[in-house]
Amino acid sequence: MKRIRYSIHSLVHFQYLESISSFKFLSWTIIPYSVKISKLSKELEAENYKNSAILLAPN
Repeated sequence: MKRIRYSIHSLVHFQYLESISSFKFLSWTIIPYSVKISKLSKELEAENYKNSAILLAPN
């Protein structure tokens, strides 16, 4: 952090900056995120993915 601060010290007025705390802004609590795990085999899922990609591709 010290090296970054030193490299930008002539570009930034640090007295006007607010420090950022990752615990103050919990981005992972506000971003809609979910994971769906397929019950198909890896091979079938790969085939389905390939076919859907072909269907979605522009003509």
